[in-house]
Amino acid sequence: MRDGVRLTFLYQPNREEAEMSRKVLLVFAFFLVFSVLVFGFAFAEKSTVRKSELLKPIDSTPENYISQYLLKSPTGYVPSSFRPTADAIVGTTWYEPQQPCSMPKMIANDYQGGINGQHFCWTEWPAEPPVSRYVNYRYNDTGGSWQNKVAVDSVSTGFAGLDIFLDSHIAVIYHTTAAKYPEPSPRRTMIAIDTSATPGAGEFVLYDIPDSTETMEEAGMWPHGGIDSCGNIHVLALEGIIAHGTYPIGYVRCTPEGNLLRCEGPGRGPYYITADQFCQPGSLVSYLDHTSCESYIVTTDPHSKKVALVWTKWTENWPVSDDTSQCQIAQDVWYIESDSCGNDWIHADTFGDFTYTNITRWKSNDPYRTYCDLAGVYDLDHNLHIFWNAHYLREAIGKYDPYDVKLMHWSPNIELVCPGDDTVRYTVVATRKSDGTHTNPWAWNRLISKMSVGIGIPGSEKQGWLFCVWQQFDDDDLSASGYSNGELYFSFSTNLGLTWHTPKNLTQTPSPGCPAGNCDSEAWPSLATRVDSFMHIQYILDRDAGVVDEEQGVIYTENYVMYKKEKVDTLTVSAVARIDWAPKEFWLAVENGGTTVETFWIRNIGTTTLMGNLIETADWLDLRPTSFSLPEGACPKFIEVTIDAFTYAETLLVDTIRIMSNDEGGNDSVYIPVKVMVSDQSFLTDTLVVAAYSPVDLIIIDPIGASIGIDFNTIPDATYDTTQDLNDDGDLDDLVTMPNRLVGDYLIEVVAEPADTGEYDLGVRIDGSDMVLLADNQPSPSPDEPDTFIYNSVEYLKGDANGDWKINLSDVIYLANYLLKGGPEPQPLESGDVNCDDKINLGDVIYLANYLLKGGPPPCN
Repeated sequence: MRDGVRLTFLYQPNREEAEMSRKVLLVFAFFLVFSVLVFGFAFAEKSTVRKSELLKPIDSTPENYISQYLLKSPTGYVPSSFRPTADAIVGTTWYEPQQPCSMPKMIANDYQGGINGQHFCWTEWPAEPPVSRYVNYRYNDTGGSWQNKVAVDSVSTGFAGLDIFLDSHIAVIYHTTAAKYPEPSPRRTMIAIDTSATPGAGEFVLYDIPDSTETMEEAGMWPHGGIDSCGNIHVLALEGIIAHGTYPIGYVRCTPEGNLLRCEGPGRGPYYITADQFCQPGSLVSYLDHTSCESYIVTTDPHSKKVALVWTKWTENWPVSDDTSQCQIAQDVWYIESDSCGNDWIHADTFGDFTYTNITRWKSNDPYRTYCDLAGVYDLDHNLHIFWNAHYLREAIGKYDPYDVKLMHWSPNIELVCPGDDTVRYTVVATRKSDGTHTNPWAWNRLISKMSVGIGIPGSEKQGWLFCVWQQFDDDDLSASGYSNGELYFSFSTNLGLTWHTPKNLTQTPSPGCPAGNCDSEAWPSLATRVDSFMHIQYILDRDAGVVDEEQGVIYTENYVMYKKEKVDTLTVSAVARIDWAPKEFWLAVENGGTTVETFWIRNIGTTTLMGNLIETADWLDLRPTSFSLPEGACPKFIEVTIDAFTYAETLLVDTIRIMSNDEGGNDSVYIPVKVMVSDQSFLTDTLVVAAYSPVDLIIIDPIGASIGIDFNTIPDATYDTTQDLNDDGDLDDLVTMPNRLVGDYLIEVVAEPADTGEYDLGVRIDGSDMVLLADNQPSPSPDEPDTFIYNSVEYLKGDANGDWKINLSDVIYLANYLLKGGPEPQPLESGDVNCDDKINLGDVIYLANYLLKGGPPPCN
């Protein structure tokens, strides 16, 4: 309560809201290496503007804004012929990034009680740094009257989101790094509630809410939250350590009670938080799960008591169980849902009492994995909808590709389309692919990122339609400093996300070659959840593409916080066919003269019937069927691919499947490469060889006590040969060959030959590989004191990926299938590390192929 105004929060369920030889295989391997180099990761004329179309500065805007921005000088680049059509400038900021990953809501369309205003928040640097960041708030009423901006907190703050109570009051959720808050950490999660009786007045009461668990080394920050229909504020925050790895997500639910905030969670609290006082030590949040980036959101339903917590989680067995380098880019999407405003959670001891749902359930042969951006919304039937961006595993380099991205959508009704078919787990809102030479998305981004979603409100012409806005990076629009300028795109669905309309560019402001301060890079969009006759969008107009505090771009620039109203009542659905398919490449193994059968699927993600034909030309490749017709929203068509290598042996077969269709999204002719390694020849056997180069004799005892010497032998099938000059020095050497090598320690005794002195060498190898020297130019031992060596016979061979104690092309294929298709692990896993760099990746496949086909170095046993 402030100034006698009491906050009231009531549940209101009806509120609106390709044949080749071995040489060719080598070329192919070099192509892979080349690909690694090419695709490696790191990470016109002026328009005539009518007065009525001009942007409307609100206040405190730079002088000569119209001449400097809309009609700016062409120096440095040719301005685009289309400038932004935003409705207003909300504010400015020298600090571009509004969120690292998922976008919380930063705008709310408030139509409660006929007010119909918009609430905005953003993170601002008021000047070129070094300065403190502040979270600002602003309000625009239905008549276009703007309140002055308000600093939510008086200390350094950032990364804010807001939501609206059913009585139109606003809560801003943010974090602060201010030193005024005590240890254990100055980073704290905060809630600010506007308690004024006048909408948009911005009279905030500040609450330092619980933000730590026992397992957190530092307090939670980067909070995301949402307000449910019961008046509860649900908050998720990540342990505030900026490092590589996975960290805990904490959860707390806070409810205003007079001038206090009641905060609690499963097994926690309640704690009563006093305004403007730091949270007492020991006030802990509840542990939800671990994640590796700020990818978690709260989604609430204003028309029911439903609330969902959604987050991404590292797929821990991809590509290998202990490869944490993939933790940010190989994730699944999970959620947990309550239908009682979270009361069931609060009354439990831990979240472990509930079932988490994995909606992506990525399988080993799925070509995409989730990246870091999430969005969510409830439809008018109280169904949860979740959106995320996903990137493709580029097989040529064995890494995920930021230049091949899909924006995906899931809802329970999507899974019901093809019951029992685990292929359909999402629909595709948008796709974006580039070769990477003309685009450079900046920090924490893929070519499609930062999506935000809304729903057509009850009573509107587009009631129940789903809307999605995102930032996208198009080709050939790089700033002078080499970073992509962003554009805002949107799409909509009239059938609860089953199909999506062809994406449309909302801003159309390319500014290629733009110098710092003259770029038009739209980014960090936030779409108000409630869509009426308009989509209400807040975004940043970045004047120098990139993120300067990530050492991208050239200089700090003053950027604009924009407000755009995009009219939706004139939107119509166009009949457009669009194609989706998987996998994008086959890499298979077959024995000499053998046969194998694989499948791939084709899906229609457009709004009319998708029709097409499949073409292949190789005699060893057969497709069934060779044509398809898929109505809008139909289940996928599965295509059977038969590989028949009846006349082929020890070779690589390569061909391409071509899919021709009526797709209008740029994929009317697509190609699926098919690579087949045909081999069953052995190059390496399980034989242990020990060689002594004069002037010594050998005695070898195997791990079970059997032995061999120049005059005796109890090791089955072992031989002792003294007839060869192995090193061409004119002296005969000693060669012991032991088939059926045992695992364990071999004792090797080197005995001096009678009346012979000098130096000797001792080598051991597993037949087919290079000799490993145990002694080099070693003085001959004395007659009564032999030299002793222990050779540990390993239980696996490096490069013998399939564990058959042979190294051949089958192992190349086996290892490639493991890395690229999620096939079985090498046996054991360490055998796949062919080059001994302590990693298992495409470099090992190339290394092994070079050894087998080019005479390159052997595996590093």
